[in-house]
Amino acid sequence: MTREPLVRAPCDADVADVTGLWAQCVPYTVRTARVVGPALMEPGSLVAERAGRVIGYGAVRYSPSGHDDTAHLHLLVSPGARRAGVGSTLLARLEATALGLGAAHTYAFVNADGVSPGFAEHRGYTGEHVHRFSGCDPHDCPPPPPTPDGLTVVPLDDMTDLPAVWRAHQATAEDDPSGSTPRMPYAVWLREFWDYPDHEPALGVAVLDGTTLASYTMTQADPDLHRAWSTMTGTPPSYRGRDLAKLAKATALRAAAARGYSGATTGNDLANAPMLAVNDWLGYREVARAYSMTRPLT
Repeated sequence: MTREPLVRAPCDADVADVTGLWAQCVPYTVRTARVVGPALMEPGSLVAERAGRVIGYGAVRYSPSGHDDTAHLHLLVSPGARRAGVGSTLLARLEATALGLGAAHTYAFVNADGVSPGFAEHRGYTGEHVHRFSGCDPHDCPPPPPTPDGLTVVPLDDMTDLPAVWRAHQATAEDDPSGSTPRMPYAVWLREFWDYPDHEPALGVAVLDGTTLASYTMTQADPDLHRAWSTMTGTPPSYRGRDLAKLAKATALRAAAARGYSGATTGNDLANAPMLAVNDWLGYREVARAYSMTRPLT
């Protein structure tokens, strides 16, 4: 008989195991211990262990506002420990926590792995969006298109006017049909994007028209695994139609290759045809899909 897992609050000793779970379960993203460690200590985090080994991780994040009553869930179970009640046990605890915090809905990314969507649907979750995850070797990226006259291309860490980068985010965030990169206050953007522990500004790129930001791309990086993740690319409407996203992203991939990175990945809503076309041109190819799924709690 399989023993019931012990579900408990995480401790510092769990950081390496949970970082490994992220790499096992979502290998096409970048999430190092620099991110996992602080997140693990936040309220709403749980781990499941069996025989002294961490085999599952769950977290609920809820910031109530007047227009959003949805709690975001993370749920990971080691592939070798699935179909043994670990996911069900963690999910029940997470949903109870979300309900206790006042959330009316839960939201999660669910791997399109042939198993996880059925697990979620059986528990009342329905799909909203399909997301494509793509990967490439940055050494194989095509040359960047020519820089238009009057514009300059610089590493993103040369940008000292961070509010300008935030304003470009605000101008382009709602172009993402997934809703995963919403408009947000400057302080929240700093925390979630610029100061995010895995953000590597030296691998990001800004395209400038004088001092005006015409296009940009941001990159998160795992230097130990030599992998980069393209997180956000934006071109304000007045600068579109000039291949500036291709210019920024191709330059960023070349910078990653020059620093010894051998893998680059990114993710897009399947309805985001313009960015998918840019990524296809760059040499990205699909490596996985996921669904964003929701469930009403009340």
